[in-house]
Amino acid sequence: MAQGLSAGTLEKMNITSFARDRMAPQDLLGTFFVMFNPNQYTRRYANRLTTTQEAGNHENQSRSVGSEPQEMNFEFLLDATGVAAPAIVVSRPRSPGAAARLGGSAARGGLVELQVQQFLDMTYAPNPEQHAPPCLVLNWGALSFICKLKSVDVDYTLFDPAGRPLRAKLKAAFIQHDPPSLISRILNFRSPDLTRYHTVETGDTLHNLAHKVYEDPAYHVALAKFNKLNSFRRLKTGSTLRLPPLQSGNT
Repeated sequence: MAQGLSAGTLEKMNITSFARDRMAPQDLLGTFFVMFNPNQYTRRYANRLTTTQEAGNHENQSRSVGSEPQEMNFEFLLDATGVAAPAIVVSRPRSPGAAARLGGSAARGGLVELQVQQFLDMTYAPNPEQHAPPCLVLNWGALSFICKLKSVDVDYTLFDPAGRPLRAKLKAAFIQHDPPSLISRILNFRSPDLTRYHTVETGDTLHNLAHKVYEDPAYHVALAKFNKLNSFRRLKTGSTLRLPPLQSGNT
């Protein structure tokens, strides 16, 4: 659990970042905790349609050929006016010399710019080896969304006498991303005696179970598919989940 986010305090939305799609522990870049939880977010679902016209029929026929990746849109506020203590936590920052925690004694001028750069380092800057943007997991309560950053607009709205920004609004769009390696790495049916069983208790989530059992919350998607769950947001108390061992040699 991150410092300052102990039991009983406000749960902050956070973004966990991985350098590669395999999302192995060694690929972890860190976790970005938003300063203020969003007031709302938009989740977009769309069908992929094809339009055909049969011979002798002038009407177009639309047929679904699958679904588009889901998209989520959030607005994040960064503020250095002093109305709230900076609460953005970044572990293992990619930028050399970047602060692991921004707070208290940090100078106001340039703090918002630093926070924006931390967000971009965690979500936007491509892996220099693969030239691909980081793989992200958005976590907030029951929400857990594996994705990549599609775009972000940064609006600076308040400035100090020297012209340095004191407030910024980040309008970020994230696109669903399902790395196939997550599914293949968790399956190993050759030793059924090693498969663990867990009775769902009140408050259990797949995200938390994956973190506890595999030390990697990203496995919650694979657990849902392994247990043939239609939804991983809500678990039925008293039901039984199968927790298979990780397949060795694929990390």
